[in-house]
Amino acid sequence: MGLRNRSFLPLLIFLIWVQTLVSVEAQSIPPSEYQVKAAFLYNFAKFVEWPTETLNGGEPFVIGILGRDPFNGFIDEAISGKSVRDRPIVVKRFSKIEEAAGAQILFISGSEGEKVGRLLKHLDRTPILTVSDLKRFAEQGGMIQLVMDENRVRFAVNLTAVERTGLKPSSQLLRLARIVPEGGSNKRIPSEAVYAGLSDDHRWKMPYESERREAPSHLKRKVFSGANR
Repeated sequence: MGLRNRSFLPLLIFLIWVQTLVSVEAQSIPPSEYQVKAAFLYNFAKFVEWPTETLNGGEPFVIGILGRDPFNGFIDEAISGKSVRDRPIVVKRFSKIEEAAGAQILFISGSEGEKVGRLLKHLDRTPILTVSDLKRFAEQGGMIQLVMDENRVRFAVNLTAVERTGLKPSSQLLRLARIVPEGGSNKRIPSEAVYAGLSDDHRWKMPYESERREAPSHLKRKVFSGANR
């Protein structure tokens, strides 16, 4: 395997893992949107590097949920028995932003939409990876926004917000992302070439699509219509 192919191996594992995780139940039971989003949170933990001083000793790696939990236990299933950098992953629920100080990843629930600006200001320059599916989250200063696009979960990254905290997302992760500057629209659309090399079974799509499309739209180089819907 050449160097170029090896560089894509973690990315291929990421794509395949998201698809297979939500298929562990019977094929007839359609997995939910939040099963897929739970898998994303776990994989963000693997594809982002935190400053060494923020991971002291053998303390657990914390994925936090602020506000009403939309995952219905799926996030607990996704991380059960898993670890990141030899640290066990735990999920914690928070009702106040001050409680989340020890988290490495913080999912901000839709229930917190009216105060998201204040929450992000409180977390500014804090090495906590903020993730949400709130509209315009990335443009407002959130780090990763999960977006539904044609029955697929995709994500946008505010790279400015990420970098000023000292967090380092991997190049493999950024190849999949839409980069969103604060207060603006697309900075760039990643190349779809990464998908072109995958077999149809390994393409990243929502497993609850009942029928396989003959020509998936994400292979037609269609511009992703935005993270603000």
